[in-house]
This record gives sequence, structure tokens and C-alpha cells, in this order.
Amino acid sequence: MGIYLDFLTPRRCNMRQEASGAEMTAIIINQAVFRPSTEPSHGLPFGVHSAGFYKIRSSLVCNRRVIRFAQIFWCASGSGIIEINGKKRILSANQVALYFPGMYHNWDHNRGIWTFHWIALDGPLIAPLLSSFGLEASIYDAGPPPVELFAALNPHVLKPTRQDELEASAIAFSILARAAKASVRQQDALVREALDLMHLKWNSPEMNVKTLVAASRQRWASFSRRFYASVGVTPGKYLERLKIQNALVLLQHTSQPIKDVSRRCGFSDPNYFSRLIRNVTGKSPLQFRSESRPNRRI
Repeated sequence: MGIYLDFLTPRRCNMRQEASGAEMTAIIINQAVFRPSTEPSHGLPFGVHSAGFYKIRSSLVCNRRVIRFAQIFWCASGSGIIEINGKKRILSANQVALYFPGMYHNWDHNRGIWTFHWIALDGPLIAPLLSSFGLEASIYDAGPPPVELFAALNPHVLKPTRQDELEASAIAFSILARAAKASVRQQDALVREALDLMHLKWNSPEMNVKTLVAASRQRWASFSRRFYASVGVTPGKYLERLKIQNALVLLQHTSQPIKDVSRRCGFSDPNYFSRLIRNVTGKSPLQFRSESRPNRRI
């Protein structure tokens, strides 16, 4: 397995720059694996972009930037500094930190020796999937990391076959389930109620952000701030992604006309619906349907 500094440097280094002898004095163990393809295979709701394990010391800092994937840090020992939603917080042993896609990614070594496992997840449905688990953009107690699952994940991430992608996704799903046990107990109750309402009435013509704000009995600014702090996206963006998630399932598994799928998923304008699908998948609804059928051979 190659050794890389992925987003990691003693006072900065480019992504995946190979480690020099001097830099390695700060790194005790660096194991990182990356999926051979840039995107998950067709039809997969999410994929494992990369995974790894770090055991580090001295002062290391990542490059602060917006990431397109979700990332989970599961601390095994020691502590580090994780910036989430503009606030720097301490990630300690038996705690999990989560970034959603589109967030600023930034972490720094704290003191002593810090060890943690991490996985990066991508795909058009990853944000709704994390939220449906009750996982939030935050830090919370989760117990010891499931080392056996992280170890089983790495060989599948490296291999280029669809079957290995499926195996990697299944293992990552188990890791998410372990992490979710603690998150469900800690999530903001108001946000949990809003998520439950959206999942119940996501395709209703009356379901929109104004409805959510009214149900929360909060001012718009307060509700939006609490929702974003917990989930990592705005209420409007989450509701849109929830609709798209269901639309992609209908496109993949039914032969309903595009305008009917659009209407069933709460989009009154089929042209706007088509633009959203293209933005998410890079394909028109018809192209996505023809290329992602379950029986299509990849």
C-alpha cells in the first residue's frame, strides 16, 4: 500500500504529495486507499471514495477547502482539532466527527499522539442517506471504532470491480449504522421533527420550507441555522435532495413518463426537474434511466 499525505502536512503540503523523510517524523502510520474510479458505478446510491487510518504526532494541519464528499473521522486515541461549521472543536477517543458534502474541511493535530480511522463517501444520494441515519455534521460520542469493519473495507475500495464497490458500500453502511446509534440520541429534537415531517410528506404540494418553519414555531433564521448546524445543508436543499432521491429510484425502476415522475416527486415544472437531474447525475432523465437499469451490465 502506498503512503501518501492526503490533505495532510506539517504546516502544509499538497493533496497526495508523497511524504519526505522529514515529513514522516510526524507520521507514525499513514494507511490510505482510494477507489480507482472518480465516481461510484451507475445505480449505486453512494460509494466509498477513499478510506484510511492515521497515527500522527507533532503539528499537522489539513488544507482548508470545500469538499464534494462526506467524510467521517472515528477517533481511536488521543485528540485533534476539527473545524465544523466555522467552529473549532476537540475530537477525542471514542468520538465521531462528520462532514457533509459542500462543507469546509479542516482539521489540525492537537497534542501527543492522535490515531483515527476515516472514510470518504460520495454519490448523489449520500447526504439524504446520512440524514436518514440521524447522522449530523457534528462531533458526538460513539464508542470505540469498529476496527474489524475498517480493516475489511480497504481491500474492496482498492479493487476496480462493481462487485467490490458493492461490498465496500455494504461495509460502509454497517459503519454508518454503528455511528448512528449515538447520533440519534443527540440530534436536535426540533431538527429531528422537521426531518420526520419531510420524510413523511416530501412529495406533497404543501410541503415546502415555509411549512417547516411554521411547524417548528421558530423564526426562519433560527430554524435554518439549527437545521444547517445539525444536517450540514439548508432545509430547502435537503428537501430538494429528498425529492431527487425518490425520482432517481422511479426513473431506474419504472417506465413512467418523465413528466409523471416529475409530478409524483413534487416538481410542477418538468423542465426544471430535468435540469436538476442533469445537475446531479450529469445526464438527462432519459439517459439516466437507460444507463442505470438494474439489469444493465456494467
